[in-house]
Amino acid sequence: AFEIKASDQLNGQIEGINAICWTYGKSWNGTAWVDGNINNPAALFRHVLEHPANPRRVTDAANKINLVQLQVWHDYCTAKGFTYNSVVGAQRSVLDILRDICAAGRASPAMVDGKWTVVIDEVKPNVVQHFTPHNSWGFEGTKSLPRIPDGLRVTFVNEDKNWQEDETIVYAAANSASNAALLESISVPGVTKLSQAIDHARWHMAQANLRPERYTLNTDIEYIVCNRGDRVKVMHDVPMWGLGSGRIKNRLSAATF
Repeated sequence: AFEIKASDQLNGQIEGINAICWTYGKSWNGTAWVDGNINNPAALFRHVLEHPANPRRVTDAANKINLVQLQVWHDYCTAKGFTYNSVVGAQRSVLDILRDICAAGRASPAMVDGKWTVVIDEVKPNVVQHFTPHNSWGFEGTKSLPRIPDGLRVTFVNEDKNWQEDETIVYAAANSASNAALLESISVPGVTKLSQAIDHARWHMAQANLRPERYTLNTDIEYIVCNRGDRVKVMHDVPMWGLGSGRIKNRLSAATF
């Protein structure tokens, strides 16, 4: 808040006020959620869900938000240096805002068991479910073959240049300003540091190179154990994955052997 004394030069409606502001909300400090200035994507994710401006705000965070996963994501963003700094100047849905916040922290919003949570794009150490032709059907695989650009022209708001819109070019491996012919443009909402903008651009280029395949299969709902973002294994004879699969026909007790 601020106070302005009316005078002959300043009276009535005030226009043209600039300020660098922080969101004040709950942040994870490693042991508890405490109030303070926040720009960590995980803290802002919770802030948006609980804010009074949200007509469907969450009032029971313990039962409606997966706080354990948010704490893990908070530590992940802190370790990676991910932040989200943006001004929402237009009416948008809550889910759209959550998606932008998650993108800055390399995650995506999800709803699991009736709780808001996030799926972090990171290596998953545990396999949650195994699919075979016995519990699935309609296996398909597609591979996209796009022309990979020589670099990305990244547009972002640069906090080091008085919060003005800036642009940087991130070149792919073995490319530079002297031989780059094809450049694509992307924007990174909420990213205000040059190092983060470069890191996100390289991550997008790596995705285009290393994740060209998409595999789909169908399964009955009673077989589904995994959630979106979980690591699964697939055995199938068409792509020749695995040695074979079988169905449990009978269970023999130890006394039978």
